[in-house]
Formats: sequence, structure tokens, C-alpha cells
Amino acid sequence: MAIVIVSLIVLVPLVLLVVDVARGRHRQDDPPESYGASLHG
Repeated sequence: MAIVIVSLIVLVPLVLLVVDVARGRHRQDDPPESYGASLHG
């Protein structure tokens, strides 16, 4: 039973991280200047 608890503790933050990245929150955290500079080279 302890294996299930440990797996949940590991999986829940991973799922939340994937959902945040899928929504594009990581792009809002970056400054717009660096994002535009990386696009234009």
C-alpha cells in the first residue's frame, strides 16, 4: 500500500506540471523581449 502512496506523491506534481506547460504558463513567466529575440534570432 505504501507503494501506491509514494507513486501518488510523485505523479501528482508531474501531472500538474504537464498541465501548466500545456496551458502555456511557462511562456507568460518569460520576459517578452527574450521570447521575441529568440524568434527573430
